[in-house]
Amino acid sequence: EQFGDAVAYDLTNCTVKLFVFDKDSNLVVRDTMVKTNSNLGEVTYPWKKFDLQFPGFYTAEIEITDQNGSILILPASQPRLEIIVIP
Repeated sequence: EQFGDAVAYDLTNCTVKLFVFDKDSNLVVRDTMVKTNSNLGEVTYPWKKFDLQFPGFYTAEIEITDQNGSILILPASQPRLEIIVIP
């Protein structure tokens, strides 16, 4: 799924981080995402064994920091992205 007006965001000189929160808004994952196609703004996140240890409802944000230090948070407004972990 793409955000906003569906125009690719060039990530060539950016860092991209994933922030995942549990149902109580506690931060449970803060990690760098892998750029799979920087020019097209495509990223992925290789989940680690203990990232989401428990079944339940999680929310997430993606933080993009450009080479000048400017930060873009996606989604730009609430609600956050939703992640549901099923046992």
